[in-house]
Amino acid sequence: MTQGKRILITGAGSGFGRGAALRLAGRGHHVIAAAENRPQMTELIQEAQQRPHGQLHADLVRPGHQFQREALHH
Repeated sequence: MTQGKRILITGAGSGFGRGAALRLAGRGHHVIAAAENRPQMTELIQEAQQRPHGQLHADLVRPGHQFQREALHH
């Protein structure tokens, strides 16, 4: 896999999406992670900060509001 790709992952707050976000960021990719649950996204950011490689940008998406989102930075 080529490093440095930009990857968007929805459902990154838990399960497969969370694991994929952390793994891909750890491989040096720029990951844009989106989910609806603030506590889960906060935990994702904290875990990503402990890893040495990659970038993770987290967006909190509000249900029913397609274009309203809140950026949570890593």
